[in-house]
Parts: sequence; structure tokens; C-alpha cells
Amino acid sequence: MALSQALRSSVLRSAIPLACSPVCRRVSASAAPYFTAQSHCPRTSAFVPSLSAFRPKAQRAQQSASFATQAVKKGDKLPADVEIQTLAEDGNKVRVTLGEITKGKKVVLVGVPGAYTPVCSSSHIPGFVEKVKEFSDKGIDYVGVIANNDIFVMREWGKTMGCEGANIKMISDGNTELSKALGVTVDMTSRTMGVRTRRFAMYVDDGEVKAVSVEEDEAGGADSDEKTNANWILQNI
Repeated sequence: MALSQALRSSVLRSAIPLACSPVCRRVSASAAPYFTAQSHCPRTSAFVPSLSAFRPKAQRAQQSASFATQAVKKGDKLPADVEIQTLAEDGNKVRVTLGEITKGKKVVLVGVPGAYTPVCSSSHIPGFVEKVKEFSDKGIDYVGVIANNDIFVMREWGKTMGCEGANIKMISDGNTELSKALGVTVDMTSRTMGVRTRRFAMYVDDGEVKAVSVEEDEAGGADSDEKTNANWILQNI
């Protein structure tokens, strides 16, 4: 016991000078939100890392979701400068801005929590594939499917859904930058899926949102496409 206490005292004496150094004081200032007030050096108030000092899980989850803004609504202009990835005619990935693929066009954009997920694959996207001609008849240039999977996964998923050659564009929002800008992210860490795109559907004319519906349940529409399916958007074009 005496040896253990002596060892702990020795480690603490070594850690305090290190924490008091100029470099660690700068680092600790930026790290301050992640530590409690009890874990600082009494001489300089520099923070000393401690596993027990991390914020509770609930507070961390709240902090991670703070980037979400008010959800996009009818009459809004889309964030034209946000970069996304889609597929060129030869099937290779291409980086474009949202403005480049919506300017002067009438499009339907559909957001989903993830490629190959149950509702997305069993009903949501198949509904748009089935009614793609009806969208064309209403003057829609294309339907864009958005998820934060990488573009290669989106390409293969699109093939299995029958999107290839059906005037349905697969769009990768890999870092959820577009979803954040639209205010349609959902924290799905409880399902081990991280931050995802909330299920939505919108009709856009030359970059302006003419109609939009977002699944607002706690799961972000992961379990339902009731308010965002192909029938709903067809009725609102």
C-alpha cells in the first residue's frame, strides 16, 4: 500500500510541471471544455487529463448535436456552394457543388439515413424508381438520392435499387456537410450509426425549395417514410 501511494505521488509530481509548461497550458485551454474544474494544476489552473473528468455522456451527445440548425423550409434557397460527390456519365465519381446540379433545373431531392438500410431499400427508394416516369411527366429533370455513405457505396446501392439508367442520381454527402446546412441531421449513435441524414423529400426549382417534408420522429425517419415517400412529393409538385 505504501509503495502504491508513493508511486502515485511521484506520478503526480511529474505531471504537474508538465501541465504547467507553456505548450500544455495552450493545449489545456483548448481542451478545457472536456475536463472538470477539479482536474487542474493548483499553481497555474492548467488542466491535467483525467479519465474520470470527462463530461457525462448526455452532455457530450448534446454538444455533438449542436451544429443542427432549423430544418429547411418552403421558400428557402439551397446552399449552392456546398460540395458533394456524385457520378459522372462514365460511372466515375465527380465532386460538384449543389448549385451546379440544381441551377436552372427542376429536381426532387430525397435524403435517407443510409444505403442498404431496411426502409430505404424496401420501400422509400423503390417508390421513386417505380414512379420515375411520373416525375419526368411533371417536368422533373432528375431525382437525387442523398446519404452520407461514400459515393462508391451509393453507386453499388443505386445499381441494386434499379436507379442506374432511371434518371435517378446518387449523391454522397460523406461528411454530412449538406445535411448540416439543410438542418436535417439526426444523431443515431444509439444505433451505432453516428450522425446521419434525416429522411426528407423536397421539390426544388432553380435552387429554390418549392415543397419539402422531413421525418421529424426521434429516429430521423429510419423506421418510416410516411411523410417523405414518392406519392407525397408527386402531390406537391
